[in-house]
Amino acid sequence: MRNLTWMGLLALLLAGILNPVLLPAASSVVWQIGVFDDSSHEFNLGIDPESGKPTAHPIDYTDPNNNPVFVIGKSNPAWDWYAYQPGTSNGRAGFRAHPFTIQFDLPEKPKGLFTLNLSPLDYSPRLPRLEVNLNGHRGLFYQHPVLNYGRGDILRFVEVGGQSTSVKVTSPLLEVQSAWRCNSLEENQRPLEVSPHGFTFQVKPFEIVTVRVEGSSVSK
Repeated sequence: MRNLTWMGLLALLLAGILNPVLLPAASSVVWQIGVFDDSSHEFNLGIDPESGKPTAHPIDYTDPNNNPVFVIGKSNPAWDWYAYQPGTSNGRAGFRAHPFTIQFDLPEKPKGLFTLNLSPLDYSPRLPRLEVNLNGHRGLFYQHPVLNYGRGDILRFVEVGGQSTSVKVTSPLLEVQSAWRCNSLEENQRPLEVSPHGFTFQVKPFEIVTVRVEGSSVSK
């Protein structure tokens, strides 16, 4: 049994698209968690994707007993792999390290070169460093993120009139392909009704609504 553990240190790390893959020299995948799609929607967000409300068993990051242990071939990413990983400076998560562990077996003694590919989505102004531990072999790694607009544009709306209402947003210069209502971490929650040049959503009194819009510009 091999154990691979890593921790995000110093700051909050969104590990929603943290998709580890081990690749030998022949480029065959040994194992993979999630997909490389700039999103963490396939992982455990601690909320119901339909209602947007916390699940019956929300994740308590202050409890070390909740540190995830993912067993390749047995665990389910939707429940057993958390969408984000707090760092040591996160007070709400207990000011502690949060190791994420992966257990996997190999059919024979490994030979050749193996590469671990991680795809973290960082949103904190202070970038965490990653500590990786493979069966007692420990290393620290520093990130070099690249700005990416591949997942569309984020819009935020604030209802200030104290009324529930339907909001319709249109722009003749935008051809809308999809629109999603998101949580505060900008994770897609549910799709919105779209038209060729806009989208519609419902808002409650004094509610803040986050929307992700994907589309293309229209020439005048």
